[in-house]
Amino acid sequence: MGMHKLPLNKIFKCIVKYYSNKIEKNKINNSQFIEWFVGFTDGEGNFTIGLDKRNQKNNFNFRFMIGLHIDDKPLLEFILFNLGCGYIIDNKDKTASYFIITNPDHLKNILFLLRTILDSFTLNTSKYLDFINFKKALLIKLSHSVQQKYNNQLYTKKILDLKNNMNNKCSVFTLPNNQIKITNYWLLGFIEAEGSFYFRRNTLTPVFSLTLTNIKKPIIEAIINFLK
Repeated sequence: MGMHKLPLNKIFKCIVKYYSNKIEKNKINNSQFIEWFVGFTDGEGNFTIGLDKRNQKNNFNFRFMIGLHIDDKPLLEFILFNLGCGYIIDNKDKTASYFIITNPDHLKNILFLLRTILDSFTLNTSKYLDFINFKKALLIKLSHSVQQKYNNQLYTKKILDLKNNMNNKCSVFTLPNNQIKITNYWLLGFIEAEGSFYFRRNTLTPVFSLTLTNIKKPIIEAIINFLK
């Protein structure tokens, strides 16, 4: 699969110019956090639906997760503090940390908070499509009683259809028209998730780059236009 990078010339000056002027040090209000969080979720977030068939019953489990190197655990603690729900766990080897939300009511609150903010600050990648299917499936789960869930084949089919069109099973990656909207804090969050800063070995030239798949090429183009 082809990969695309932001052009390296002028990008470093653009980043410094935007974020030295726009971002107040040590101060972030709630809308700014959510805008940043949406950008970071575009890069690192994961919406998944699991199916538990034990006891001959179909039980769907919903999870939102962000996984990072354990050195970045303080960032997950920052997210936990600002969202006010979820939990953090480390892997056995203590090399990675995960911020996770599985409580359906907490997920519902976060999704509707995001939906309100998303009217202005959108998920810009194919994560938006996962978000929509995840939200639809969660609302189906929350609208059915326990007895309805276990005995209703239509309930199971509806959620399975949504689950089977998410993440690597997604067959359509086309976003709605005018879906991509780059903002200052979204870009900051996305850079923290996907960006790379380094020096070229031979010339010691400072380099900033974003490397994404072909599917996400429109994001690169939108960021370039935003930084012009």
